[in-house]
This record gives sequence, C-alpha cells and structure tokens, in this order.
Amino acid sequence: MTRVSHVLLPTAAAAAALLCAPLPAATADVGGIAVMYTGSEGPVMGCPHEVGFSLYDPVLPDTRVFIDGIETGPLNPYPYSGYWVRWTPDRLGWHTIEIVNSEPGGRESRRRLDIAVNRVGINAGSSCIANGFPLPMDTQKGTLGQFR
Repeated sequence: MTRVSHVLLPTAAAAAALLCAPLPAATADVGGIAVMYTGSEGPVMGCPHEVGFSLYDPVLPDTRVFIDGIETGPLNPYPYSGYWVRWTPDRLGWHTIEIVNSEPGGRESRRRLDIAVNRVGINAGSSCIANGFPLPMDTQKGTLGQFR
C-alpha cells in the first residue's frame, strides 16, 4: 500500500498544480464590420460614413482601425455595444478596412472588410448629393444618416 501512495503522490501534485494555474486573460475578438448608411449602392466618395464594428471583451486602447493600410481614429463607442470611426472615401475603387485588437502577451484578433466605392458625392453639409439625389446627413456626427 505504501508503494501505491508514492505513485499517486506525484500525479496528484501535478493535477493540483494544473488546477491552480492562472487562467489565461480574457480574449477580445473583433466581430463584424459594417459601413453604415450607404444604401443599396454602397459608400459615396467625398461623403463621410460611419465604419462600425463589434468588439467582444475589448482591450482598449489596444484596438486599432486601418483603412487602406493607414491607421485612423478616434474610436467612438455606440451607446449599447461596439465602436465606430468616421471615414470619408477619397477615391473610387476597392478599399480595405481592418480592425486589429492586440492583447498583452501577443494574441491578436483581426477582422477585414473589402468594400467598393463606385459613386461620387458632394458633401453639402446637411446632405450628401450622390447620383443627383440628396442623402441625409447626421449633422451631429457629420456622417450619412437615415431618414427619420
């Protein structure tokens, strides 16, 4: 019986050490990305848009937003969840939006959205004129808004 207890002792100690080991830090994962209020034809060059995204268990300020490889900001919180940045497309064609959340210890969560800008607009202050039609602007945020 003494022999069995000597065999079990190292195993029990190893199990206890594993159970008492610190848990890994909470991870922050980037959720979906959306360019808001673009209508069925997508974003408009020359007019501001909100680029919104969700972030689960955020590790701020280690969240960065890159549009076409250039870091942009600041991050603005939505009232209930997620964040947004302002983006005014400056050229037609494809654009890449990437959200990167870096955590202590080196783990990163990334999400990418490729989106095309196919129309030109004129920022008229309270509206954006695109394809000859005015689109409403949210004058508080300076971004395309929704009809209310």
